[in-house]
Amino acid sequence: MQYSASDFRAMAREKLSGKWGTAILITLLASILGAATMVSLEIELKFESGRGIVVTLFEEYAFTLLKEGPISGMLAVVAIVWGIVFLVIGGAMTLGYFQFFQNLVRKEEAEVNTLFVHKKKLWHGFCINFLQGLYIVLWTLCFIIPGIMAGYSYGMAHFIANDHPEMSASEVLTASKVMMDGNRWRLFCLEISFIGWAILSAFTLGLGSFVLAPYVETAKAHFYQDLLHNGMQLENG
Repeated sequence: MQYSASDFRAMAREKLSGKWGTAILITLLASILGAATMVSLEIELKFESGRGIVVTLFEEYAFTLLKEGPISGMLAVVAIVWGIVFLVIGGAMTLGYFQFFQNLVRKEEAEVNTLFVHKKKLWHGFCINFLQGLYIVLWTLCFIIPGIMAGYSYGMAHFIANDHPEMSASEVLTASKVMMDGNRWRLFCLEISFIGWAILSAFTLGLGSFVLAPYVETAKAHFYQDLLHNGMQLENG
């Protein structure tokens, strides 16, 4: 039996029942800590003459934080440090974020501390995120369609990395590509089925995304489990 997008959404709602608060909280924490999630706080701090530090949320909602002065300079330094932290720990946080939804789907422990279970895999997580982004960009340079296809080809990478810690970053991405061969369209249909919810979240100044993201990621975790149950290959190469 091949599940449809509506089946995956229904399974996601069932697993999230009683766990919505935890799922939303972990999505918020993951975004703050630089995890590659479908939600980004997109906080930009910049100096503008006469205004001081201007904070932009979700690329369009701007307000002045402080007028020019020593405190605003200190905050600029904090913003730079924060960006470095994003780069260093973001990969490990991404692995933990996906682990939460894998555990949720498998009826294993899925709590806030799940976000930090891969905290020692800073380099591994960074390499996966870096190579995934690099490959997608390179394919996009060829043409937009190959770039989109590459994004779906590597869509199961973090799930695989959590299940196979012995694999290198490149092996994880190759395994995802093999697993998604013939399944990219199914994943696209699953993601596009959330379009109505995405439009609604746009009217909440982006805050609705913190509810939508757990819904989507739980459905994708079910999608990954379905691929495993159908005997999809994981070997690299």
